Amino acid sequence: MKIKEMMKFAWDNYKQYALGKNELRPLTKNGHIGNMFGGLRGATVVDALDTLYIMELEEEFQEAKKWVEKSFDLNVNGEASLFEVNIRYIGGLLAAYYLTGEEVFKSKALELGEKLLPAFNTPTGIPRGVINLGSGMSWSWGWASAGSSILAEFGTLHLEFLHLSELSGNPVFAEKVMNIRKVLNRVEKPQGLYPNFLSPVTGNWVQRRYRSLFTFLPGAFRPFHYSLGNNSNCQSSKPRKCLVKQPVIHVIR
Repeated sequence: MKIKEMMKFAWDNYKQYALGKNELRPLTKNGHIGNMFGGLRGATVVDALDTLYIMELEEEFQEAKKWVEKSFDLNVNGEASLFEVNIRYIGGLLAAYYLTGEEVFKSKALELGEKLLPAFNTPTGIPRGVINLGSGMSWSWGWASAGSSILAEFGTLHLEFLHLSELSGNPVFAEKVMNIRKVLNRVEKPQGLYPNFLSPVTGNWVQRRYRSLFTFLPGAFRPFHYSLGNNSNCQSSKPRKCLVKQPVIHVIR
């Protein structure tokens, strides 16, 4: 019960001080948009949909749903993180759709998924990490080695993109992520591991840096790929079997 109270407290304050913004800054009590989402707004709204529904916070869920219906504008023209838009927006919308069956969540997810497809237009099909949601132009993060793509980002698109194909009947989404699997299956795996950075042009690793298991697992890069993106149980037919056990055993070996 206390957890539900905390969720309601968090939502009420977000609604009061930052509704429609991507984040609430709790100390200054104002909203923050940031530069990770290409002009998209309401990341917290979309993120919260499934939790509000599961916790049976019906009034709050309806508030969030109404915002998505009336105010969630996908006609934006800015630089977005492919990874962040996928996990926050598409993931949130898909979860809300599967829980409720509300068509608005499905249609928004599919429309946004279409806007991410140009990021895959590379010689290898490995997507670049940044995309302009208006023009479709994509590029790699400036801090990523030699224009590379990041394993933890492109390695975690699989689950959402399979569901986009399943819901739309359009195989292109599944084809994009299955190609990622093919590239990773055939690429060299030094010491049996996947390094952090892969060139979307050549399909070769740009760096070969390794850490011990204990510094590796909590880090910000490869764990996402090992815990989710490279697990065959994360096919759309088995969404509840995305387990960490098998990939971690692979890392230990």
